[in-house]
Amino acid sequence: MNKLSLIVTCIVLGLAATSAEARERPKRSGSAAAVPTQGGGVAAGGAHTTTGAKGTRTAGGGMVSDGAGNAAGGSAGSTTTANGSVRHAGATTHSADGTTTRRGASSGSGKRGSFTSQGSATGDGKGNGTANRQTHANGANGGTYDGSTSASKGGVDHSGTCTNAAGQTVDCK
Repeated sequence: MNKLSLIVTCIVLGLAATSAEARERPKRSGSAAAVPTQGGGVAAGGAHTTTGAKGTRTAGGGMVSDGAGNAAGGSAGSTTTANGSVRHAGATTHSADGTTTRRGASSGSGKRGSFTSQGSATGDGKGNGTANRQTHANGANGGTYDGSTSASKGGVDHSGTCTNAAGQTVDCK
């Protein structure tokens, strides 16, 4: 093989490899912005979408503060693949006195079942807080799970119930 043939072969193989990599690389698009608000605060937000061979992910969020110690923000997103999808959303507030509240939820479904879950947490800025979460899941075989968890300085309490496809209560394993 002469030098010219070798160079042309290397270029063609290199372009083919580059084209294959480009087809497999996820595509991402998005934007974000932040602007000052009156009183020395800021407002900001952004969103993006990523799409690839295995699925699509979209998410966004935003926040605002007033410059005096108060702020609020939230976010949401979803992911979809050949095996299923999941979604989530949440919001947080924080006050100048130190109190903070967070609420969130998620859900998903796929070949093996589905679930929903929501929860919240609060704190007073003085070391005291509570958190709660409720979850429900359905298995592809017809079984279910319902659970609740709460937490505070006093400890964690959890209860959960599982049923089989016939609706009979069974041990959660």
